Amino acid sequence: MNNYSSGYKFVVDTPFSALFLSCLVDRLGHPPSGIILESKIGIDNPDFHFNALKTLIASYGLLVEREVTLPSHYFITDSASSRIDQALVYRKFKKNILKIISPSSSVKYIGSSTSSLLRAIRNPIFFDHGASDYLYDKKSENCKGKAYNFIFSLFGASRVSYSSFVYTPFPYARLKKFVDLYSYDIPTSIKQYYSSCFPPEYSPVTLLLPRSGWHLGPKMPMHDDRYDESNLKLVNEHCSRDQLILIKYHPSVYQGSNVQDLFTSKCRRIGYNVVNVDECLPRYLRGRIPAEILIKLFSVKKIVSAGSSVPFNYCHLKSLSSIIDMRPFSFQDQLRHQQYLGSLYSQINLLIPHDRRVRLLS
Repeated sequence: MNNYSSGYKFVVDTPFSALFLSCLVDRLGHPPSGIILESKIGIDNPDFHFNALKTLIASYGLLVEREVTLPSHYFITDSASSRIDQALVYRKFKKNILKIISPSSSVKYIGSSTSSLLRAIRNPIFFDHGASDYLYDKKSENCKGKAYNFIFSLFGASRVSYSSFVYTPFPYARLKKFVDLYSYDIPTSIKQYYSSCFPPEYSPVTLLLPRSGWHLGPKMPMHDDRYDESNLKLVNEHCSRDQLILIKYHPSVYQGSNVQDLFTSKCRRIGYNVVNVDECLPRYLRGRIPAEILIKLFSVKKIVSAGSSVPFNYCHLKSLSSIIDMRPFSFQDQLRHQQYLGSLYSQINLLIPHDRRVRLLS
């Protein structure tokens, strides 16, 4: 590819961003003038993170212009009690970001609201990064949201506006441009890593997205024996022993340096044919291959999840069925979070044609 557009650049800060923006190249018809790779202080291992992102965009010949490590916006407002306090904190955050990197005012930057850089600049172009984004569009910004934006602007701060969300992986979103992730050109290196671990015949294939601390709230540990008990209920309820079951943990599980997967061993001991999809990957890629890639690579027929946006991203595929089962839930202190997710998924499901809806159990 050499027909580069000077009008926009991509900001790639997560593996999902790498997947989505690669597919966006096909929709736009030409690649951007450059790619900025972003990692976050206190969250990412920069070496692993940048190498993984480069692997994921390898099929598209995209030009990596710069690698930057930035503060994360996820932690900056924890101590801010009022909206004005938040605006002041965001202003400081924005100034710190712009000291590290100065974006061009003549270029449009496309990426996710998870990006610290895009949180600091004016008029970014966002794509939906998860299920919580799917319901919101330029008509969703109410008077209260507009007032908050006005307050933030008075203090020279930035705040995400729903009107900035232009692209989406959700096929039935309103007022947004759909980007089909199934069109992704899987890099040869990823195919080779998996070909060494899997037999040539493996059908039918089920993808299991287990519950982890990420799904239960910020105060829950990443690893807990109670998760295994809950996830075993998912397997016993929705999987069978004649299937190949691919276990794909949330990326946050592999952020730590000492990751122990006892759940896969427990499944094997009771007769299930299971594979942890990260076991055959080099360390820098573990936890960093989006589930959407695995679905295409292994011709997955069923997704079983305790809560994820992945089933909604591929709900238009007639060859795929999906279940989100939130019932095996023994964490009483997180019931409010479960209720929020149940309501969110139900609202998203209403946008989908009846015969393609995700099966929700809560």
